[in-house]
Amino acid sequence: MNQSHHKALAKSPKELCVRGDYIEIRIGRIILDAKVRSEEIDGEEKLILFEAVFSNLWDYRIPTYGNDPMLVDSEGFQHTAYDLGFHVTISESKQIKEGTKIPRIDNEIEGKARSRGWIAFPPLKKSVVPHRLVFHFYVFDPGCTSGSVRHSETLELVFDLSLFGRLLENARKQN
Repeated sequence: MNQSHHKALAKSPKELCVRGDYIEIRIGRIILDAKVRSEEIDGEEKLILFEAVFSNLWDYRIPTYGNDPMLVDSEGFQHTAYDLGFHVTISESKQIKEGTKIPRIDNEIEGKARSRGWIAFPPLKKSVVPHRLVFHFYVFDPGCTSGSVRHSETLELVFDLSLFGRLLENARKQN
């Protein structure tokens, strides 16, 4: 089994992307104040949301359900992503209209295909911001989504903290 680790530092909004040998992840909108509701949640839950596009760079399907996204905050604490489940809608946010459906990333991405969805994390303390997103993928033999692992790939997107401050400031100006 081969292993690789790809790391990208995002210093501007155009650099919110990390590319590996098999997968590329591009972050779109970042929502820090979302309240969501779903069939799995009793009531509403406040979350941090990252809109993402996962692109399969390989000719064969790759599973995404086991990648276990991790958020490392500016204090160094790590947070595991929530499974959004199905039928999740925004109940309150300054940046997204109430009632907007937020899909999750598909469980498998076909060769040379993409999937757009949202990744959710628990809210952070007021003075703490997201600093790194870490994703881990297993690539199996062509056409397989389980069995013996052909390649293990870690993708890490590091937010320049001054960039994150600018992103937050831009989001406040839009309101």
